[in-house]
Amino acid sequence: MNLPSEESLINAVKAGDIEKYGQLVNLYSGKIFALANSLLKNREDAEEITQDVFLKAFKALDRFRGDSKFSSYLYRICYNESLNRIRSRKIEVDIDNVVIEDTDINDGFFQIKHNEQKEYLIAALEKLNPEYNMVLTLFYLEEQSYNEIVDATGMSLSNVKVKVHRARHSLAEVLNTMLKDEVKNLY
Repeated sequence: MNLPSEESLINAVKAGDIEKYGQLVNLYSGKIFALANSLLKNREDAEEITQDVFLKAFKALDRFRGDSKFSSYLYRICYNESLNRIRSRKIEVDIDNVVIEDTDINDGFFQIKHNEQKEYLIAALEKLNPEYNMVLTLFYLEEQSYNEIVDATGMSLSNVKVKVHRARHSLAEVLNTMLKDEVKNLY
C-alpha cells in the first residue's frame, strides 16, 4: 500500500478535502510534540502547543508555497509558539515529564546503555537555553540539515552554524559537569 505524498495531501486539503489534513497531523504530530516538549519541558504545554501548531498551519495552508518541507514549516511554527510560551510563562524545567522513545536495539545491555546515554543527553539539553536546545534537537535528534534548520527557525545559515557550534560547546560543558557529579556519587 503506497501512502500519499506530503505534496498530494497538502494539495488535497487546499482543494477542500479537509479530512486529508488528519493524515498530515498523524505524520508529524509525534515530532512536533517531541520538539515542543524538549523546549517547554512540560507535557501539557507541549500538547497545547502541538494542537496550536496544527491549527495555525491549517489556517495558513493556502499561503504554504512548498519552498521548504512541510515539516520545516511546522517546526518553525512550533519553535515560535514554544518561545512565545516560554517568554509569557517563564516555564521551569520539569525532568519528570521527559518522554524517552524506545529504539529498535534488541540486545538488552546495549538498550540499557543507549537509554542511559539518551537520558543524560535529554537532561543536558534541558539545561541549555531554548535556542541551543532547539538547534541541537533539530540537528541531532531530528537529523535536520543546516538548511532545514534555517527553514524551521528563520535564522540565517551562518547564525545556525554558529548556534550549533556554541550549543555543542555548552552541551559538552553541561555533560562534563553532570558526569563528574555522577562519578562522585559512585563513591
